[in-house]
Amino acid sequence: MELAAVGFLLGKYLKPQSARLGLLSLVTVTMTGLHLLNPQVLRVFIDSVAAGAGQATLVRLALVYLGFAMARHVLAACGSYLGESISWWATNSLRADLFSHCLQAGLPFHRSKTPGEMIERID
Repeated sequence: MELAAVGFLLGKYLKPQSARLGLLSLVTVTMTGLHLLNPQVLRVFIDSVAAGAGQATLVRLALVYLGFAMARHVLAACGSYLGESISWWATNSLRADLFSHCLQAGLPFHRSKTPGEMIERID
C-alpha cells in the first residue's frame, strides 16, 4: 500500500478521534516521565538513608515513590482504554465504509462471492 493511501486512511478514520489521540499521547508521555522519575526518587531515598536523614523525610520520599508508581499504573490503564477505544472506533468505521461499498457493488460481484466469504473479508 502506498504511503499516500496510508496517510489518507489514517486521516479519514483517526481525524475524528484527534482529541482522544491527543489525550492518549499526553497519557503516554506522562507515564514515560513517571517511569523515568521513579528511580530518581529511589536514588534520593537511598542517599538520604545513607546520610542519616530523619524518618519524616524518608516517609515522605517513600510516599512520593508509591504515588508515582500508582499514578503510572492508573495512567497505563487509561492508556489501554483510550487505545482500544480509538482502535475499535476506527476499525468499525472502516468496516462500515467497506460494507457500504460492497452493497453498492454490482450483481456479478455478489454472485461470485458467498455470503460467508463476504463477511469474512469485511471483518
